[in-house]
Amino acid sequence: MFKFLILLLIFFPRIIFAQADEIILPELEFAIDDQSSLNTVSSESAILKDRTPQFQEVYLEELMTGITDASLGLALSQKNINKLTYIQFAYGSFNNTAVNALSQNIVKNLFYKISYTGQFRQNTTYNDMEYANTSLYKNVLDTTFMVDLTNTSVTIDFSYDQNKINFVDNVDNVQFFQYIPTTITTKHWINDTSYLDIKAHAGFSLVEFQDTQGIQTKDKLLIDTGVDLSYRANFTDWNYFEVQAVYYLNDYSKAQAHTGLLKIKSDFLVGKGFGIDIGFVIGGSSVESLFGWPEIVLTYNYLDLFVIDLKMSGDFNLYNAEKSSKEIQLYSYTPAPESRWIYSSSFRITPIPYFWMSGDIEYSDYQNKRIYAYDPIEKLYSFTTTDRVGVLGAGITIGAELAKIFNIALSYRYEGIQKDWLLFTPHKFDLLMNLGYSPVGFNFETRYTIYAPRNLTDLNKSVTIHLLNFRVSQKIYKITELFIEVNNVLNQNIQFISGTYYGGIQANGGVKLNF
Repeated sequence: MFKFLILLLIFFPRIIFAQADEIILPELEFAIDDQSSLNTVSSESAILKDRTPQFQEVYLEELMTGITDASLGLALSQKNINKLTYIQFAYGSFNNTAVNALSQNIVKNLFYKISYTGQFRQNTTYNDMEYANTSLYKNVLDTTFMVDLTNTSVTIDFSYDQNKINFVDNVDNVQFFQYIPTTITTKHWINDTSYLDIKAHAGFSLVEFQDTQGIQTKDKLLIDTGVDLSYRANFTDWNYFEVQAVYYLNDYSKAQAHTGLLKIKSDFLVGKGFGIDIGFVIGGSSVESLFGWPEIVLTYNYLDLFVIDLKMSGDFNLYNAEKSSKEIQLYSYTPAPESRWIYSSSFRITPIPYFWMSGDIEYSDYQNKRIYAYDPIEKLYSFTTTDRVGVLGAGITIGAELAKIFNIALSYRYEGIQKDWLLFTPHKFDLLMNLGYSPVGFNFETRYTIYAPRNLTDLNKSVTIHLLNFRVSQKIYKITELFIEVNNVLNQNIQFISGTYYGGIQANGGVKLNF
């Protein structure tokens, strides 16, 4: 086994990349998703320790959160809820109006989950009348339906995501996108230890820019479709084999491109607490004639008290509809893939009950890295790429939790980015805390985040951002919950993206009705 590992390291030292034609492809995600269990966890029940902050690229979505999140992502504990229905209303400063609704249930062999988020906010200014009355809109509909038949399950996921900004003084006064993804997954259990997955996906992303008269000035439509076929067999509790075949067809501005990929993976137990996952990915497309890499993970687990792994893998990300839908200000797309080799290690320690620590370090050897450029005339961002570059990242999170009463986590992450890159920050610090007492229905949540300065343009650099949010809620009887949220408590002049302000301190209050 170790001879085979050495041979892989010798004969596959680099990904094979050819020169790219100007064709846009979607970002490929090659992980095999196990959807054998129902996702019936409330949005308010995320596990704190699993929320490692992701800050590497800043999307407009960061500006559109707030009350629509239902909470800051903290929870007293994780709990499975077979039936959950609620509706939530909120109103606050800047004429911020929001509504949340969710309904999920299991009826015999059918599971469904339907949620809606709507938000309108007028005025994003902060001591700058230029952005007074600049309004933000958000409409999001998510649906999941799953039918569990004998040895087979069918899952349909459908979403509609719309975001819109009305500027009062800009070349393009209205910027909005619509993103519509649909996925159909069929899982068939061949026997008790093996199954076959067939997944079909289609995503549509439309980004538009309009002037004050509502005349469309620019638009981008990106469509990506694909089929994913995977087979997995579990031979023992510690040994499995899986193979996955992926085919993607992408259509952008009447240009089509095809991508195919094959992934083979297996794991082995090589000693007490020691395991190895080993596999290989190979593919080709009309952008890259051939690409591939080995995937190797060495893991050591000591009684679940200490877990560490070493990993070598690759990545081949092409622009897709979902990514374009988040970057509403971007109006150009690079045809080149973002490709890299990844060398990483991560660990998790749970030395005593109610306390844990996790961390990771990762070195990315980019063959091609996608970065941003700013157009001062259009006041919009476009894409550009770098030649080969290495980026070192590392993070650590420390947390403590006392079930149903208190939990806290402190997280820090560093990314060794180039000094002239736009919309990236090298440092981010997060403090998340939750305090509650279920018998009386009281809950207090807070999040304090520090963003190191980032380059908004070649000439404009942001200051260090201190973002403090908190939420207080109190249940009244069983079906009613009153809450107050205060975001940007420190009244920071936050500008994640050039020309788009978050506004000053914002207070919201509302009611949540549970049925």
